[in-house]
Amino acid sequence: MAGAAREKKSSYLLYFLVLVLLLWFTPSLFALPSPTRDVLLHNSELHTHFHQKTTPEPLHKPVEVKQKESLRLDVTGASLSCTEDDCSHHRGCNLEIAYRLSAKIHQDLDVGTQVVCEAVLDYTTSHGYHLKSERCSSPATHILHHQDRIDSTLVVEFQFSPYEQVIDAEVGAIRCHLNKTEIILGSAN
Repeated sequence: MAGAAREKKSSYLLYFLVLVLLLWFTPSLFALPSPTRDVLLHNSELHTHFHQKTTPEPLHKPVEVKQKESLRLDVTGASLSCTEDDCSHHRGCNLEIAYRLSAKIHQDLDVGTQVVCEAVLDYTTSHGYHLKSERCSSPATHILHHQDRIDSTLVVEFQFSPYEQVIDAEVGAIRCHLNKTEIILGSAN
């Protein structure tokens, strides 16, 4: 009886070893090119000998720029105005941001761009809480040519809940940047 149990255990051990060996060597014996691997190689710009690197066609014809073209954006001022309710609590504030956009374009090109400003407002409630609110302006679109300069303003709006009972507000930070800048070809001057 003990011999039969020993023989049964050794046959299970033999089956287990055969199974481990099959699993160990099967992936390398029957491996086919993996579609996932090919996609990863293609996306990371690594190509094996059977891949052909395709050159994408440009969406727009390139414009040759011989001299350095530049746009400059400067915040020149800001003004915060708040509206109050009957209890002298702020209902909302408007932050008017003044900026200057200037261009140094040496070629006969027009450049279109958008100006977007973000602002942080630090405010205090009647309950003594010090809070922050961050808002973004709508974009202002401009087209510049040669040595153009534009002085303009954007408004960032802040609204408060009547439950907050805001008693004081001040500007914490202002950040303005250019968005969607592009060269406009064939514009009439």
